[in-house]
Amino acid sequence: MKFDKKIMLGVFGASSRGKSSTLLFLIEKLKLDENNFILINEEKTADTKQDQIAIFEKNGLKIGVSTAGDIRKIVKKEVGKLIKEECEIIITATRSKGKTTDIFNQLAKEYEYNAQWFEKNTNAKEWSNEWLCKDSNLKKSKEMSVIRDQYLDKLNETDAQFLFDYIDSLTQ
Repeated sequence: MKFDKKIMLGVFGASSRGKSSTLLFLIEKLKLDENNFILINEEKTADTKQDQIAIFEKNGLKIGVSTAGDIRKIVKKEVGKLIKEECEIIITATRSKGKTTDIFNQLAKEYEYNAQWFEKNTNAKEWSNEWLCKDSNLKKSKEMSVIRDQYLDKLNETDAQFLFDYIDSLTQ
């Protein structure tokens, strides 16, 4: 199966919005669906400790995921690896504007990918800091912090499921 035009999907948002976390959840979902998605390669990003790239195959299509999205040269390097591996679908993190989105757009145009965007919830972090209670002492408590982090994880898992379903529909 081949696409008429390859897809490069930027998961974008400001700092601390869960872009990388969402894409790490997506990689895990793809790995768990081993009957449909075959893991070809997975590696940690050399430039950061928490980021990674993974390449999957389904129905003859290569799907590449890069979780690094905060620094232009790292986005260029990691997305470049996925392009070199001839991934027809690339999903990567980027910031909302600036150098990482510029390089994303440049690579998509240069290598003839259809650029698409998926926005992380820009209000999630601020809102989750406020929604639990009005008492500032409670907001700082460890218990409230754990509840907030669990809530943000749920949001990231939901976004990862949406991206998984989208990729799955494209590869039918």
